[in-house]
Amino acid sequence: MAQPLTSRRDLLKHSTAGLIALPWMNLGRASGLRADEPPARDAAPIRKQLDIKTEKPLNAETPLSVLGERWITPLESFYVRCNGSIPALNV
Repeated sequence: MAQPLTSRRDLLKHSTAGLIALPWMNLGRASGLRADEPPARDAAPIRKQLDIKTEKPLNAETPLSVLGERWITPLESFYVRCNGSIPALNV
């Protein structure tokens, strides 16, 4: 049997170093949610671009035509999978 390119010990050693550095890697980067942007309350923008498979629980898929429009998939085009009902929150 052929020898692997890297040993398990080397893989664990390098992955541990990466995990230790992880908290400092996001310094100076903007978060995904802008400060002036309110949290999402309904799925109205999502429903425009996605194919709704079931309403309750909400399961929607992105059409292939939308996925090919841009290099980076916009947030509104991500698929939605809910395994249960959406809970009501008192905010």
